This record gives sequence, C-alpha cells and structure tokens, in this order.
Amino acid sequence: MSQDWDTKRLEENKKSRIEIRLIFLYNIFMINITQNKLKYIFSNNNILLDSLKFCKKNNIGDSHLEHIKLSIDKFLACRDISKGFVKFKCPHCPVTHLFPITCKSKLCPSCGYKYSRTWTENIQKHILNIEHRHVLFTVPQECRKFFFYDRSLLSKLSAAVNQVFKFIFHNISRKRKRKFLDIPDITLLTPILYITASFLSFILLAGT
Repeated sequence: MSQDWDTKRLEENKKSRIEIRLIFLYNIFMINITQNKLKYIFSNNNILLDSLKFCKKNNIGDSHLEHIKLSIDKFLACRDISKGFVKFKCPHCPVTHLFPITCKSKLCPSCGYKYSRTWTENIQKHILNIEHRHVLFTVPQECRKFFFYDRSLLSKLSAAVNQVFKFIFHNISRKRKRKFLDIPDITLLTPILYITASFLSFILLAGT
C-alpha cells in the first residue's frame, strides 16, 4: 500500500514539474513572438522620423531624440547573434553553446519583463504584508513641454511629492489632536500650495 502511494506521489510530482516547464516555455515563446512583432514594427515604420517631427514641434532638445534612437537600436539588436554572443564550451566534450547578448532595455518585452519581475521581487522584500493603495501622479499638459526639455526636473518633482507625503503622514497625529480640540485643519491645504509652488519653480527654472 505504501509503495503504491509513493509511486502515485512521484507521478504527481513529475506531472507538476512538466506542467511548470510547459508554462515557462509557453511564456518564453509568447515573449519571443511579441518581441519579433515589435521588431518588425520598429524596423518597417518611420518611428524615428515621427519622433524627430514631434521633438521639433515641441522644441525638445536633440539629446532626448538621441536617447530614443539609442533605445530603439538596442532593442532591434537584442538577441541578434550577428551583433555579439557568449560562447561556452565543455572542456571534456566537443559540445558548445552560443548565447546571444541581450539589450537589457525596458523597451524590450523580454528584457523588460525580466527587469520588472526582478524589481517586483526586490520591492516585496522591503514592503509590509498589508493592503496598499496605488497612487498615480500625472504632469499637467501645460507643463509637459518643460519636462520634455529638461528631464532632470522629473526627479525634482518626485522629490517634492515625496516631501509632501512625508509632511502629510508625519502630521497625522497633529491632525487627530486638532480634530479632538475642534481646531480647523489646514493639513490638506498646505500640500496643494507646496505642489503649486513647486510647479512654478520648475517653470521658472526651465525658462532660464
């Protein structure tokens, strides 16, 4: 009876391992299909020309266009064995393996998937196991030209938003005390004024 049970468990484990391998191979296959489709689109369309027109229309610098061109070129050369490869050879047999070099770009569906998966795993190690709320910040359309012109402003904007969040959460206890004492709360007004002032400073910096 025990032997039959052990045999059954071994068969189930083998079946589960096969299913996991099939799922993994299917995901790799679908990623390669998506990558090939995107390569075809980027290779047979005037995406760079459209980007050039967009940059000239919105007074965007040439450095941003060069960044776009570099990202597209890296993606098109991803896994192209003619662009470069790594060769492994067994010292005891004539078997060799060639592995094409990847682009490691976020634009690439294959490399970007690995990057996002690694990033997610690292983030999960540092966050609390509780429910989280996803907050999305967008730049107003009137201010986007300044950020296109100088992308370093994005990091300054993120730092300003971080300071606003710190201000809000560090004043939660004070907010509760004000409610207890029935004092008008201005906690929500201050971050709005702070963000408005930050946008004005960005505009002034971009103007200079």
